[in-house]
Amino acid sequence: MATSGLLLARAFGWLWMDLLAGVIGAVVIANRSWGLMRDTGGILLDMNPDRRMADNVRHVTEDN
Repeated sequence: MATSGLLLARAFGWLWMDLLAGVIGAVVIANRSWGLMRDTGGILLDMNPDRRMADNVRHVTEDN
């Protein structure tokens, strides 16, 4: 992304293209980081998306 911005800025004199490529790259990285933090937070807090499985485990452990 940054390389294409630098090449376009050099070839056509579009100095703003390098800045735009950097901003787009930052947005992509921030978006992916947010998804990783959300997924990892769920794992660290032992969240279970399948409510039925959690109920089955609770039922089995309470019966013993």
